Amino acid sequence: METIFLNKGLRYMIAIVILPFVFYSFENKSKQANQSTLKFEELNRKIESIGKNVENLEYKIVLKEFNLFLDLHLETESTTLTVKDKDILTDFNFTYDTDLESALEEIKILKSSPGNDIIVILPTTTEEFLTFQLILFESRQNIFKEGLFEINTHEINNIRKFYLENKVELMQFDDSFEITLGHFKYKGKFTEYTK
Repeated sequence: METIFLNKGLRYMIAIVILPFVFYSFENKSKQANQSTLKFEELNRKIESIGKNVENLEYKIVLKEFNLFLDLHLETESTTLTVKDKDILTDFNFTYDTDLESALEEIKILKSSPGNDIIVILPTTTEEFLTFQLILFESRQNIFKEGLFEINTHEINNIRKFYLENKVELMQFDDSFEITLGHFKYKGKFTEYTK
């Protein structure tokens, strides 16, 4: 009778010790299964047209292949990005330390593989380092998310040339991202855009 009691007691103690590890392992696997990872690759893009409305000091940059439209309002120095009838006010800086043509060259477009999500990288205010706004359009949910990154290094003599000559790759892990540009990696977070 005492042996049975000890066996039950021993089993009970083992269960108390092991169960937390089992639950932790299950929860961890569940989190990993729910985490989405998307790879984005830079696309070759060309601007289809630049429409000028001199009266209103507006430019409309059209990239039809991606159903993207960028409206530049020179008077208010504001820019709106439109994708599939959804729009977002951007931090695109086409007047600081550069001309419009140079700023347009710095726009990069990335597409998810697989999927139809798009990321537009736009130059923003430049102080010591080049800074960029990342705008993610999630096609299934029809929403925008945004993030920032800067090329913060003194190892490169001409950072702008380095940026233009190197393709960007991006990995998205839920709301976090990691950008690879040349031999540099940058990490950041996306936040959902709300008007």
